[in-house]
Amino acid sequence: MAVRFDPPEPPNALIRWLFRMPVYFFRAGLGFLFGSRIIMLEHTGRKSGLARYSCVEVVDRDEGDVLFIVSGYGENSQWYRNLLAHPRVHIRVGRRRRAVVADMLSPTAGGDVMIDYARRYPKIAPKLMKLCAAHMDGTEADYREVAEKRLRFVRLIPDADAGR
Repeated sequence: MAVRFDPPEPPNALIRWLFRMPVYFFRAGLGFLFGSRIIMLEHTGRKSGLARYSCVEVVDRDEGDVLFIVSGYGENSQWYRNLLAHPRVHIRVGRRRRAVVADMLSPTAGGDVMIDYARRYPKIAPKLMKLCAAHMDGTEADYREVAEKRLRFVRLIPDADAGR
């Protein structure tokens, strides 16, 4: 079976509120409750120039301080579009705040990250695909196709120029 995509539906008010809850926890100094799996992005609105906050799951990390995150709504996600316009941002991991630079991965590189995620989290990955409105069998080829066609992955690299 080939991957079938439903049109992404915008979340209703309750879902939006639930997605925003971690932001309030982080801003109250309770981000440590999420461990290092959920981080808060502090980014700049591409049109307004105002500070914006979004919480996202860390889908991978390397041996250093480089983190990988994913936009389940692809290029339509507001935080993703803001990072395209202003890639220098801050993140909060637990109680720690640090400066990073967002590097948008190619669809092929994103597919590699998605396959690795599916191998490490075989029970969670299919649920993530359903949230992304993708219907699939669960093969590595399917995960790659979803990542390349629907998702957008971002590498967050420590900003060596921050504070200068």
